[in-house]
Amino acid sequence: QIPGIEGRAGCAAIVFNDKVPDVYHGVAEVLKRAKENLPSYSVPMFLRIQKQTDTTGTFKHQKVALRKEGIDISKIGDDKMFWLHPVEKEYVRFELK
Repeated sequence: QIPGIEGRAGCAAIVFNDKVPDVYHGVAEVLKRAKENLPSYSVPMFLRIQKQTDTTGTFKHQKVALRKEGIDISKIGDDKMFWLHPVEKEYVRFELK
């Protein structure tokens, strides 16, 4: 949830493989495919780009930690966060100013 905003904003955590030339190209491709394959309300408002994902001993993703960190830039370490800009209609870097 985002303070002051009604409802919930979806966030996806993604790890790109070595075939993605750069993060910005990868993020644009994620948006393109999401718009092609998901209803508009299901397209993630935020993308968190990780170098690796944490898993349990049985290879399940550690989603609880991601939920607790949310979109708080101060808690995500070296990960990059992008948000879907409502005017530009593309993912732009989400950072502290």
